Amino acid sequence: MKECTGHERIKEYSEAGILCWSGNDDEAHDSRHYHGGHGVISVTSNILPAVMRRLMDTEDAELAAKTLPFMNWMFDEPNPIALNTLMAMTGMSSPVFRAPYWPYSLEKR
Repeated sequence: MKECTGHERIKEYSEAGILCWSGNDDEAHDSRHYHGGHGVISVTSNILPAVMRRLMDTEDAELAAKTLPFMNWMFDEPNPIALNTLMAMTGMSSPVFRAPYWPYSLEKR
């Protein structure tokens, strides 16, 4: 099951024998390694797949802390605004947006 309400809920499910994946990129490392989670359903992994894989496979609090500012940027606006903006900025996709999901402002980019 995907859980987005935090570590305690993941821990409860884990203790009940229910496999649970974090839906919060910024909490996924700790949920996986300290609260019984099994992984993450991640937006960030679309841009940093190897980093997210390492965060799930290896207890690495330093890497988790280093990626947190990027994850915070990714969720500064509702998903998928940041992901679409970043993919357009890097040429990974055509810059096609429609209301209400406009690209990040130039300042945020």
